[in-house]
Order: sequence, then C-alpha cells, then structure tokens
Amino acid sequence: MVGLQTPQLWAVPQQWEGNTARQLLVPAGPLQASESREGRCVHNAFGRWEVGDAGAAVLSARLPVDGEGAVSWCGPQELLAPQAVPESYAGAVELHTAVREGGLRPPQAGALHAVIGYWYSTLPEPGLVVMPTGTGKAETMLAVLVACRPERLLVLVPSIALRDQIAAKFESLGILQRQEVVSPDALRPCVGRVTCRFTEAAEAKAFAAACNVVVTTPHVLHHCTPEARDALLSEFSHLIVDEAHHAPASTWTSVIRQFEGRRVLLFTATPVPGGRQKDPRTNHLPLPAAPGPEGGILYARGLPGGAEPGEQRPHDRRTGGAAAAQRSRGRVRPSPDGAGQHRQAGAGNLRTVPGGGSRPESGGVVRRAGAGRPQ
Repeated sequence: MVGLQTPQLWAVPQQWEGNTARQLLVPAGPLQASESREGRCVHNAFGRWEVGDAGAAVLSARLPVDGEGAVSWCGPQELLAPQAVPESYAGAVELHTAVREGGLRPPQAGALHAVIGYWYSTLPEPGLVVMPTGTGKAETMLAVLVACRPERLLVLVPSIALRDQIAAKFESLGILQRQEVVSPDALRPCVGRVTCRFTEAAEAKAFAAACNVVVTTPHVLHHCTPEARDALLSEFSHLIVDEAHHAPASTWTSVIRQFEGRRVLLFTATPVPGGRQKDPRTNHLPLPAAPGPEGGILYARGLPGGAEPGEQRPHDRRTGGAAAAQRSRGRVRPSPDGAGQHRQAGAGNLRTVPGGGSRPESGGVVRRAGAGRPQ
C-alpha cells in the first residue's frame, strides 16, 4: 500500500511549575502498511505501530477509508514510562557500521568511540570533547544518548536559543533514525526544558523523574531555590555541558561539582588556549590536554597548533608535544576481530570499545580524560 502519511503525534505534555516535559511519539512522514501473523501494522524509519481502532490498548494507527492519505491515531498518548526509552536503545546502533555515506561522519564516530572507551574505564574526571563548528557535535550527543543509554541526562547550554535548538534535536533524535544510524525500535526520549525557576523540591524531582533528557541554562538553575536546585540535580545520572567556551567557567562549574561520582562530558568547539583549564571540581590547574590522572581532552578534531587532517599532535606540557604525539599514535587500534581497542595511558592493557572497528580519522585525537528572568 502506498500513499500513507502521518502528521507529528506528540504525547500529552506535562508541566511542573511552568516547566514542560514532552515526547514525540510519531514523527511526520510517509508510512508503509504490511501484514504479518501478528496482524496489520504501519511502519517507517521511526517505528512500527499496530493498526487498530478506538479503545486500542497500545498506540495504534487508523487507516483512511480509501487506503491513502493521512492516518489518524488512537490508544494511549501519554508520556511513556521513562525506563522504556533506554531499554529500547539496546542494540539500536551498530557502531561498526555507523560510519558510512549518510551515516556518522568520521569526527562523530571518533568522538563517540572516545566517550565509550573513557566511560568504560570508570575514571571519575570530566571528559572534554573538542569538535569545531560543522563537524556534527549535536548529532554526536544524540549518538552518545543511544549508544550509552544513560538513565537520565542533563544538558547544560549557555543560551535560550541553544536550549531550544538542542532540546528539539533530542526530541526527534535528529537525523539518526532517518539515516538509519539508529534502528526504528528506538523510542524518542521524553525531553524537559527548564524555562522557569523551581521553588519546590518535590516539583523539581517529579519533573526530572518524568524525563529522559532535560535541557537548561546555568542562568535558570541559579535562580531556583537551593533546595529545589539540589533536588533537581540529584535526579540525573549523566551531565553534558555544551558550548562551554561560550560562558564563563563559573556559570557551569558549580553544577559539575554537584555531579561528583557521576559521568560528565564537556563539548566545545574551542579548547582553552594551551590545552589547560581549571578542574571544575577543584578549581585548580592543571586539567591537561596530555593524558594524565588529572583528566583532560578525550577527543579533539582539528587541534590548534598546526595539526593537519590525518595528523595527531597532542600537547604535552612536559616535552612540548613530541613525546605525547608519539604516545598517542596507536592509542586506538583495530583488534584482529574488528573491535576497536582503547589503550588507557599507564594502564598497561587494552580496553575493547564494543563495535569499534575503525580508528578516528582526519586528525581525531583520542585522549584519556583525567529568578532574575529565567526563560
């Protein structure tokens, strides 16, 4: 059957103190209908749904009488149980086939593998991912969400415009399903936007508990009451700070300090000159670019200092770069069975990145990381 279309279908949104959580159940686009032993269904790159009538126990499509045109939807349309989303991500992305024409680009795949390898190492320091404008930073964050399946993710951005842009990306999973990087079985996450200050701790916790991803700015967090802010931040398992170079470190380091013992990533297009900045938890220097126990850059696409595509030139504060560059070559190597392997500096062994298969390309360097008016 041809000619079936669906409009966007959103779950019924919910609000807590003016802050909205919403979830895209069905993206707009063409649908195909088919039959199986389980019955009739419609499907596309974004999912598979039963064909049903009013009173259906699950979200179901109602086909137009003439078999062509817009379908309508019946059955439950509330926000999904949050745990259903990461469960749907099991096996939803095949890392060894993700880098291809129309799939992940080399810098995106390099950064994703670096994050996976670092998080598998269980080191506690925040990791820094350097991806210049145009290399696909937002889609990389979406790939991290699906591949790493965090229980609940907080994304901190420096502006209202970026908050809305990044939240919209997470709501749709960007182009990952359309380009078949992520399987149709993956559900779109429930995404919350903190646009108003929280004053009640119970409301903040309930809001976070309903979401898979929350996007906000340091400004609005600062204007929450201390009790509500602490309650909100306590609900997240992971933190991503995006565009950290656009805001003074003081605006987001206080949030990072509250994530002690949890996983933290900083995405930036511009690393700190010389590769050094204060550790957000201790406020002390150094946080070196070279591998070391203090933490530092996990992945850098196009490092400053003259590195050309295909050339790895990490900074080394002790030797001026030559020794670190020599050590970094081969830190990510394909194993005989095709799985990418991650060598942690000083660890003396190799860690396998599941589904690895390719080393970062074109200059990707993998390193061990050591209410006002809120809107």
